[in-house]
Amino acid sequence: MARTWSGEIPPEWGLSPDSVAVRQTGGGAVLHGLDLCLSLFFSRASFPPGSRNWSRFYENLHSAFAEFLLWCGHPTRMQSRCSPLPPCGGTAKTDHANLCFREPVRGDLMMGEAKVLGGALSIGRKGILYQGSLKVPEKRPDVLSGLFEEWYCSMGRERIDRALLMEAEQIGTFGTVCQD
Repeated sequence: MARTWSGEIPPEWGLSPDSVAVRQTGGGAVLHGLDLCLSLFFSRASFPPGSRNWSRFYENLHSAFAEFLLWCGHPTRMQSRCSPLPPCGGTAKTDHANLCFREPVRGDLMMGEAKVLGGALSIGRKGILYQGSLKVPEKRPDVLSGLFEEWYCSMGRERIDRALLMEAEQIGTFGTVCQD
Protein backbone atom coordinates (compact mmCIF):
# COMPACT_ATOMS: atom_id res chain seq x y z
CA MET A 1 0.00 0.00 0.00
CA ALA A 2 2.95 2.36 0.31
CA ARG A 3 6.51 2.77 -0.78
CA THR A 4 9.35 3.19 1.63
CA TRP A 5 11.75 6.07 1.83
CA SER A 6 15.33 5.90 3.03
CA GLY A 7 14.94 9.06 5.09
CA GLU A 8 17.70 10.95 3.31
CA ILE A 9 16.65 14.19 1.66
CA PRO A 10 18.05 14.50 -1.86
CA PRO A 11 20.17 17.67 -2.05
CA GLU A 12 18.35 18.85 -5.19
CA TRP A 13 15.14 19.20 -3.16
CA GLY A 14 16.65 22.20 -1.40
CA LEU A 15 15.12 21.29 1.98
CA SER A 16 16.76 21.33 5.38
CA PRO A 17 16.27 18.33 7.69
CA ASP A 18 14.53 20.67 10.16
CA SER A 19 11.75 21.35 7.64
CA VAL A 20 10.78 17.68 7.30
CA ALA A 21 8.28 15.89 9.56
CA VAL A 22 7.89 12.13 9.79
CA ARG A 23 4.32 10.78 9.85
CA GLN A 24 3.47 8.00 12.28
CA THR A 25 2.29 5.87 9.37
CA GLY A 26 5.68 6.06 7.67
CA GLY A 27 5.50 5.37 3.97
CA GLY A 28 7.18 7.22 1.16
CA ALA A 29 8.61 10.69 0.89
CA VAL A 30 5.58 12.93 1.04
CA LEU A 31 5.92 16.60 0.20
CA HIS A 32 2.65 18.43 0.63
CA GLY A 33 1.57 21.54 -1.18
CA LEU A 34 -2.05 22.43 -1.87
CA ASP A 35 -3.60 19.26 -0.51
CA LEU A 36 -5.83 18.48 2.45
CA CYS A 37 -4.09 16.24 4.98
CA LEU A 38 -6.34 14.22 7.26
CA SER A 39 -6.09 11.61 9.98
CA LEU A 40 -8.66 9.10 11.16
CA PHE A 41 -8.26 6.77 14.14
CA PHE A 42 -10.21 3.52 14.43
CA SER A 43 -10.26 1.69 17.75
CA ARG A 44 -9.30 -1.99 17.58
CA ALA A 45 -12.68 -2.65 19.24
CA SER A 46 -14.30 -1.44 15.99
CA PHE A 47 -12.84 -4.38 14.09
CA PRO A 48 -13.95 -8.00 14.38
CA PRO A 49 -11.44 -10.46 15.85
CA GLY A 50 -9.18 -11.75 13.11
CA SER A 51 -9.29 -8.61 10.96
CA ARG A 52 -5.99 -8.52 9.15
CA ASN A 53 -6.69 -7.71 5.54
CA TRP A 54 -5.55 -4.11 5.80
CA SER A 55 -5.18 -3.59 2.05
CA ARG A 56 -8.87 -4.45 1.66
CA PHE A 57 -9.77 -2.08 4.52
CA TYR A 58 -7.70 0.66 2.81
CA GLU A 59 -9.70 0.12 -0.39
CA ASN A 60 -13.03 0.04 1.50
CA LEU A 61 -12.12 3.29 3.26
CA HIS A 62 -11.12 4.90 -0.02
CA SER A 63 -14.46 3.80 -1.47
CA ALA A 64 -16.10 5.99 1.18
CA PHE A 65 -13.88 8.89 0.13
CA ALA A 66 -14.84 8.21 -3.50
CA GLU A 67 -18.46 8.77 -2.42
CA PHE A 68 -17.40 12.09 -0.86
CA LEU A 69 -15.68 13.18 -4.06
CA LEU A 70 -18.68 12.14 -6.16
CA TRP A 71 -20.89 14.14 -3.75
CA CYS A 72 -18.61 17.12 -4.55
CA GLY A 73 -19.06 16.49 -8.28
CA HIS A 74 -15.76 14.70 -8.88
CA PRO A 75 -16.12 11.08 -10.04
CA THR A 76 -13.05 8.95 -9.36
CA ARG A 77 -11.79 5.44 -9.96
CA MET A 78 -9.68 3.24 -7.73
CA GLN A 79 -6.13 2.42 -8.78
CA SER A 80 -5.93 -1.33 -9.23
CA ARG A 81 -2.15 -1.75 -9.17
CA CYS A 82 1.07 0.05 -8.30
CA SER A 83 2.51 2.40 -10.86
CA PRO A 84 6.03 1.73 -12.11
CA LEU A 85 8.72 3.58 -10.23
CA PRO A 86 10.04 6.61 -12.08
CA PRO A 87 13.52 6.24 -13.57
CA CYS A 88 16.46 7.34 -11.44
CA GLY A 89 18.33 10.46 -12.37
CA GLY A 90 17.00 13.67 -13.87
CA THR A 91 13.35 13.24 -12.90
CA ALA A 92 14.05 14.07 -9.24
CA LYS A 93 14.10 17.80 -10.05
CA THR A 94 10.49 17.94 -11.20
CA ASP A 95 7.50 19.31 -9.28
CA HIS A 96 8.36 18.38 -5.66
CA ALA A 97 5.17 19.93 -4.27
CA ASN A 98 3.25 17.10 -5.94
CA LEU A 99 5.58 14.23 -5.01
CA CYS A 100 2.91 12.54 -2.90
CA PHE A 101 0.62 12.45 -5.92
CA ARG A 102 3.08 11.19 -8.55
CA GLU A 103 3.07 7.49 -7.67
CA PRO A 104 -0.36 5.94 -7.23
CA VAL A 105 -0.53 2.59 -5.49
CA ARG A 106 -3.32 0.04 -5.32
CA GLY A 107 -6.36 1.52 -3.60
CA ASP A 108 -5.53 5.18 -4.28
CA LEU A 109 -8.20 7.30 -5.95
CA MET A 110 -7.67 8.72 -9.42
CA MET A 111 -9.37 11.39 -11.53
CA GLY A 112 -8.35 10.56 -15.07
CA GLU A 113 -4.63 9.85 -14.83
CA ALA A 114 -4.12 12.06 -11.77
CA LYS A 115 -3.93 10.66 -8.23
CA VAL A 116 -6.21 12.66 -5.93
CA LEU A 117 -6.23 10.57 -2.73
CA GLY A 118 -3.60 8.42 -1.10
CA GLY A 119 -2.84 7.46 2.44
CA ALA A 120 -1.18 5.05 4.80
CA LEU A 121 -2.23 2.87 7.72
CA SER A 122 -0.37 2.40 10.97
CA ILE A 123 -1.55 -0.74 12.75
CA GLY A 124 -1.15 -0.71 16.53
CA ARG A 125 -2.43 -2.66 19.53
CA LYS A 126 -5.05 -0.04 20.40
CA GLY A 127 -6.17 0.84 16.91
CA ILE A 128 -5.52 1.75 13.33
CA LEU A 129 -4.36 5.22 12.29
CA TYR A 130 -5.12 6.33 8.75
CA GLN A 131 -3.29 9.39 7.44
CA GLY A 132 -4.17 10.58 3.97
CA SER A 133 -3.83 13.43 1.52
CA LEU A 134 -6.54 14.68 -0.79
CA LYS A 135 -5.85 17.01 -3.70
CA VAL A 136 -8.56 18.00 -6.13
CA PRO A 137 -7.73 20.36 -8.99
CA GLU A 138 -9.35 23.77 -8.60
CA LYS A 139 -10.30 23.14 -4.94
CA ARG A 140 -8.22 24.76 -2.21
CA PRO A 141 -7.53 22.69 0.94
CA ASP A 142 -9.69 24.98 3.10
CA VAL A 143 -12.63 24.53 0.70
CA LEU A 144 -12.12 20.75 0.70
CA SER A 145 -11.93 20.77 4.50
CA GLY A 146 -15.27 22.60 4.76
CA LEU A 147 -16.90 20.29 2.22
CA PHE A 148 -15.52 17.21 3.98
CA GLU A 149 -16.85 18.41 7.34
CA GLU A 150 -20.30 19.03 5.84
CA TRP A 151 -20.31 15.62 4.12
CA TYR A 152 -19.01 13.81 7.20
CA CYS A 153 -21.67 15.33 9.47
CA SER A 154 -24.51 14.64 7.05
CA MET A 155 -23.64 11.18 5.73
CA GLY A 156 -19.89 10.54 5.74
CA ARG A 157 -19.65 9.05 9.23
CA GLU A 158 -22.08 6.34 8.12
CA ARG A 159 -20.10 5.74 4.91
CA ILE A 160 -16.79 5.44 6.77
CA ASP A 161 -18.38 3.15 9.38
CA ARG A 162 -19.55 1.00 6.47
CA ALA A 163 -15.87 0.35 5.60
CA LEU A 164 -15.56 -1.26 9.05
CA LEU A 165 -18.82 -3.17 8.58
CA MET A 166 -17.67 -4.47 5.20
CA GLU A 167 -14.54 -5.83 6.88
CA ALA A 168 -16.68 -7.54 9.55
CA GLU A 169 -18.99 -9.07 6.94
CA GLN A 170 -16.06 -10.31 4.85
CA ILE A 171 -14.43 -11.87 7.92
CA GLY A 172 -17.76 -13.51 8.87
CA THR A 173 -18.25 -14.91 5.39
CA PHE A 174 -14.71 -16.01 4.63
CA GLY A 175 -13.16 -16.54 8.07
CA THR A 176 -9.89 -14.92 9.07
CA VAL A 177 -8.26 -13.35 6.05
CA CYS A 178 -4.56 -12.58 6.04
CA GLN A 179 -3.14 -9.52 4.34
CA ASP A 180 -2.45 -9.86 0.61
